[in-house]
Parts: sequence; C-alpha cells; structure tokens
Amino acid sequence: MRFLNKKTGSFISVPDRYIPIVTSLIRSDEYIFIKNDDSEHWITLHGGEGEGQHVLINGAGQVVGGAGGKLNGKELGNVKSKSKDVSKPTETPTEPPKEPEKPKKEPKTIAETPIETPEQITERLSKHANQLSEQAHTLEDHQKAKEAHLEASYKYVGLNNADLYKHHYEKYKYHFEQAKQLLAKQKREESRAKKKEFAQTEEGKSKAAKEAMFATQSVQEIDNHFRSKFNLGFANGSEAKKEADKAWKNYVSARRQGDPNAEDYKNKYNELIGKYRSVAGANIRSHTPYDITSGSTGGKAVRKLLGHVDSALTHMESLGFNVKEALAKGNVQFAAGTTGRANGHAWQSNGVGYFSLSTTKRLETDPEQTKYAQRRKEEGKPRWTVSSGSEDQARATIVHELAHALGMQPHINSPAKLKAILDKQFDKNYGNMREWIKTNISEYATENIKETDAELAAMVTAPDYVRGTLPKELEDHVDELFMRTK
Repeated sequence: MRFLNKKTGSFISVPDRYIPIVTSLIRSDEYIFIKNDDSEHWITLHGGEGEGQHVLINGAGQVVGGAGGKLNGKELGNVKSKSKDVSKPTETPTEPPKEPEKPKKEPKTIAETPIETPEQITERLSKHANQLSEQAHTLEDHQKAKEAHLEASYKYVGLNNADLYKHHYEKYKYHFEQAKQLLAKQKREESRAKKKEFAQTEEGKSKAAKEAMFATQSVQEIDNHFRSKFNLGFANGSEAKKEADKAWKNYVSARRQGDPNAEDYKNKYNELIGKYRSVAGANIRSHTPYDITSGSTGGKAVRKLLGHVDSALTHMESLGFNVKEALAKGNVQFAAGTTGRANGHAWQSNGVGYFSLSTTKRLETDPEQTKYAQRRKEEGKPRWTVSSGSEDQARATIVHELAHALGMQPHINSPAKLKAILDKQFDKNYGNMREWIKTNISEYATENIKETDAELAAMVTAPDYVRGTLPKELEDHVDELFMRTK
C-alpha cells in the first residue's frame, strides 16, 4: 500500500502484511492513502486567469502531486488529460524498522557433579558430627554438635542401621545436656553481673541495707520491732513437716518388720506434725511455712522480705497514713512463709488477720510481669494489677495484702463499706461499675469487692498517686482504713 507525505510530497510503500503500520499511517494526519493505480499523469487545472495549476493524478482521478501539495489526496471527476503521461518517480519502499537481533545465548556448560548415594550422604554427615563432638567445648560448639548428631541419627533410621542410629542419638542427648548446662551457667553469670552492677548504685545500696535489717535478729526481737513501730505482729513458721514425713516412713517400715520401737517413730511423728500444724498458714492452700531460725534458703528469704515490709509501712506513714493507729484496730500479723504461684495472700484465722509474700517473686522486680504490664499499655488495655504496673512491685503487694488482713476483720469489714459507696455512685448499675473499676483501678480489681478494696488501697498509697485522680469518696475510704491525717 502507498502513502503520500503531505509536507514532503514523498511516497512510501508498506506491504499489506504489516497491519499495525498500515493502520497507524491511515489514522495519521501526516500521510494520505493513495489508491493503487499505474496510470499516473500530469494535468492542468484552469479555474480563472493564469496558466492554471499543474497536478499529478492517477487513473482513479486522485491528486497525488503538484499544486504545492495543497490538493494532494483530492479526487477529480471527469478529468481529461491534455498532457503526456509521465512515468512514476522511482520509489524505494519504506520497510518497517527491524528489531535488533538478540545476542544468541551461549549454551551453559554444567560441570558434572557426581551424585552421592544415600549411604555416602549419611557417612559424610556422620563423620562431620563426630568431628564436631571432638571439638566441642563452648555452648555454641555443643549446640552445633547436637544438631549434627540429630540429623545423622535420622539418616541411619532410613538406612535401617540401629547401631549407628543409637550412637548418634546418644551423642545428641549428651550435647543437648551439655548445652543446657552451659546456657544455665551463662544466665547465672549474667544475672550475677547485673546484681553486682546494681549493688553499686544508690538504689542497690539502699535495697541491700533494707534486706540486711533483720538478717541476725531473733524471732522475738523481730516481733518486738514491728509491734512497737506499727502494731504489726510477726508469726514465725516451722519446717517440721519434712522431719514428720521422715518419722512416718520410719514408723511404717518398722511396723512391717515387727520392730518393737515402731510406736516411738509414731509418737515422734505426732509430735512433729502437731508442731507444724500449730504455725500460721500450715493449713492454708499454697502456703509453705518457713522457720527463719533454720538457716534454710526460704528462712533467709523471709528475713529479707521483712525489710521490704518495714520500708513499705514507713513510706505509708511519710504520706500521712497512721499505720500504727490503723493496725491497733485489729490483730494483724506477717506470717513467715511463701505463697506458691501467687505474689502474696492473706487470710483470717482465730481473730487474727495474716498476710504473707512470695519469697521468689517479691524480693526482686518480676521482669515478666513488667513486660506484661507494658504490653497491655501499648495495646490500650487497662493494667492487670496495681503491683504489676508499679516500679516497686513489693510495696504494692504488701499494701494490697495488708488491706485484706486488716480490712476483712469482721468488726472493720472494709469491703462492705466500699460496696456501699460504689452502689451509691453507680446507682447499682454493676455493668457500668465493673467497666469503670477495670479502666480506672485495674482489671483484677473487678474479681470481687474484696479485691477492689485491696487494689484501691495499693493505688491510693502509691508514691506517684496524685490526689484527685479518683473520686474523693474512694480516697476517703482508704484514708479511713489506714487512718490518714488530713
């Protein structure tokens, strides 16, 4: 197909098979489609004075040249030639641009690698694992050897080789234990280093002094100290249960053998178990009594906790709470022992309100509880407990349990007083009340009114609590319980 360029007057020819190019040129304003015809000739058009316009037309009467190009593409009807035919100018058909040839890819030469058989693979892994065992000294060495032997043992299962499977599996267990012990040692060393560094700080020195306050005092001296300062009693525990259990086993064995001394073992058991059951907390679930005179780890930990109790109550008094006068209203004692999975607990027994703290969770700040509290804060959730979100978790727990031990005594009944206040404020709409308590105090405070009372006390007595944060009626309730001077 032929096309005429309007500006230059030149022709281009495009083979019909190049459909995209043909279509583009037909739609273009720059080119004119020229009908195929070989009988091109010149004529003169007369439309007025002058010699006229000389134009080149084809056999179909279509102007293809002349007249300055202004008539190109026009069709003339009934035109008779008065001039000689002219031969068409020689044209070189314009071919569409050819795409550059892509360089031919050279065929890749792949080095021939011999394929290992399952037996060869297993042998190689086995040899590597044994070499790692010989060189294993550090934690990282044992971890690598452990994994290597485990992989080798699996391979020998596939090959049904029980002896070599057992060899590598035993090696795996050996390195597993070695790595476990070294990791525990590494953590202990890191913990000791942190404690040593903390001990050099002012806070560390203060904590050490606090924990050393009752390190060598007798039970009576400790009881006298807390009673004279705060009207708080101290109830020592007993570790006689271990000896009682041993005496009972001896009794059972002697009776089976017909030993005439069997009754002596039984009498010893009754004496020891009676002594154990007489101490505070012996019959309380999850409570383990400790004797601070025994020299046991638990007994030493209780002595350290006594320093934290003294510090917490002293701080309350610095804020205006008259702890000594408040505890004079009841009979409250701190019980030597630990509290299982709980941070602390309190109970009433024979007219005495007892409380105790965990010897493992409240001597140090619990990092897991701190992380949990931070995560809840980032997620926009209320804090779980006042203590978990506190910088001094021991202080918050001590006040929480002290509020239970004092406030739950029948003649005081602090939870009932708090319930009356909340019922009035929320017009007994317990759904709204619960949501408000969860948002403004803690989620644990919604468990029951007793926990609301204790959590409220821990919050209002905190060092960073700002008066007016909670309604005045609730602050006054805590002030009444702990006799705060206005």
